[in-house]
Amino acid sequence: MIHDLYLRAHVVVHGGNDEKDDSARRPRSPKVWPDYALVWDTETTLDLQQRLNFGVWRFCQLQEREYVTIQEGLFYRDDLPSSDIETIRAYKPKGGFIQGDELEVLSRSAFVERVFWECVRAGALIVGYNLSFDISRIAVDWTAARNGGFSFVLSQLSERKLNNVHRPRIRIAPLNGVAEQFELTAVRRKNDKQRWRRGRFIDLHTLAFALTDDSYSLAGAINAFGSRPEKMEHEPTGCVTEKEITYARQDVEATLGLLNALKHEYELHPIALRPDKAYSPASIGKAYLRAMGIKEPMQKFADIPPKIHGIAMAAYFGGRAECRNRRWPMPVVPVDLTSEYPTVDALLGIWDLLTAERITIEDATEDIRALLAAVTLDDLFEPAFWKKLNFYTRILPEGDVLPVRSVYGSKSGTCNIGLNELYSKQPISVAGPDLVASLILSGHIPIVQEAFRIVPHGKQAGLQPTKLRGAISIDPTNEDFFTRVIEYRKQNKANDRLQYFLKILANSTSYGTYLELNPLKVDASKRPRISVYSGEHIFEQLVPETIEQPGSFYFPLLGALITSGGRLLLAMIERCVRDATGTYLCCDTDALTIVASKDGGWVELPDGTPPPLKHFHGRKSTRSHIDSTLFLHTITKLCRTFYA
Repeated sequence: MIHDLYLRAHVVVHGGNDEKDDSARRPRSPKVWPDYALVWDTETTLDLQQRLNFGVWRFCQLQEREYVTIQEGLFYRDDLPSSDIETIRAYKPKGGFIQGDELEVLSRSAFVERVFWECVRAGALIVGYNLSFDISRIAVDWTAARNGGFSFVLSQLSERKLNNVHRPRIRIAPLNGVAEQFELTAVRRKNDKQRWRRGRFIDLHTLAFALTDDSYSLAGAINAFGSRPEKMEHEPTGCVTEKEITYARQDVEATLGLLNALKHEYELHPIALRPDKAYSPASIGKAYLRAMGIKEPMQKFADIPPKIHGIAMAAYFGGRAECRNRRWPMPVVPVDLTSEYPTVDALLGIWDLLTAERITIEDATEDIRALLAAVTLDDLFEPAFWKKLNFYTRILPEGDVLPVRSVYGSKSGTCNIGLNELYSKQPISVAGPDLVASLILSGHIPIVQEAFRIVPHGKQAGLQPTKLRGAISIDPTNEDFFTRVIEYRKQNKANDRLQYFLKILANSTSYGTYLELNPLKVDASKRPRISVYSGEHIFEQLVPETIEQPGSFYFPLLGALITSGGRLLLAMIERCVRDATGTYLCCDTDALTIVASKDGGWVELPDGTPPPLKHFHGRKSTRSHIDSTLFLHTITKLCRTFYA
């Protein structure tokens, strides 16, 4: 069948859309943890509108290493029924911070002006759990924001109910499935002498995710980090009652306890990243790279032509995932690769490239042709051989088994990636490991038109040792970061929190960091031109409505190689299974689920009816078998080679 191929591209923006640098207005060295914090929460109705009923707040001061409450209060919706307001005003605290005294009670508008904005202006942390929801509950107006999120208005001019232009809006934009970015809009009025800081908003849901790669409920986070007090067991009623107020106060007290627990955990990491900027484990990982003095690759290797990055992006595909044998029950044995991407990084020498003083792009066409003519499956079980796979090629596909991004189903109309025998009249760019994977699966030696290697030279200046979670030292000048992190993880299995952190640190720095692209909406009135590089194709056009903004460690030459290496590991397992005359059910990124029975031998299909099976690139079979002895020997060899 004939399909259109869809390739990724590297983009260079030619000015025109950059906002003015406001670094002069920012505090030059803001404290990682400011002196004050506002911890708060809201309670709402239970209907679809979920309107604000009331809220609880605590103004806290940093004393020694923890935030301590120095003032507590309640606030209520501006148009709340008078009977509910009386219930709030009549509430007598029976525990928590205030004992026997009255809480300060404010209307929503008074809370926003006298507490919320004053804390923002003072540079205090604005703290909540699922903070965006609480901000939306105290907002009086909103609009869609250009960054794909929402822009909330919190203040109005009381006499005419007009939005108060002397107060900033709060823009909230989603970053991933958990984190959101909070920022204040600029207030630029000639007669407005108030100076607004940038605002420091911290959602503890996001911070807990950044530290653990898990998305918790408030109760789950409290349990995971062992903070006190625990969250009260209570089913909200959506009404204003004494019990609801007590529950809300205890929720805020529990949130404050979690803030201090997360602060203690965060301080174990010797990084300069502010906690309100820790959006994911990748944020922590990049902060560790900076702590070791590693410069951002696009700046350090600025002499690499954009065309080279375009070749890498055209060769970039994500993890391999497929289902080969469907709609038929069969026994299986799963094979999972330990720390796949960190392993690939170590095998390919990614750390040497990342820490190099400089790298060069060197022609290797004849060398690669010779390598492909001689390589065997056994060669790939030698770790030293993988250092030869840091290359990219331009080939003319003639049945090579390669990842292909295309629209496979006419009904869906969406792109998917499949591993296919590819024929093309036009040459394409392929990363080295993918080309070797094709060879061992198809037996076809690719037609290489051109190839280049990535060669590191020296070590960059300024590299320095650091301690992982304050416990384990690593020296980037003479240790491979990815190898050491995985080794340390296995050596510290008794320490659950440490070994789990090492796992997410390795994963967060081993792949996605080098291909981070964040969608950014472009002002339609300021659309600059861009140069697009994809393989051998280069063209210019206006920026579309949305463009992908590269992350700070974006460097396609590394990222595309790493995922390609992951697919090669799967191809090695698949080839071993094929050599044992077996097949597999499915695979996903770092695992292959092999059709096999406990005792080996033939796996018979029910009633002898041929199932809709396809394996070994098009050859059909009504049954499959695997010699379990050979299978176990092969997998043991794989594990001993790479994980010993």
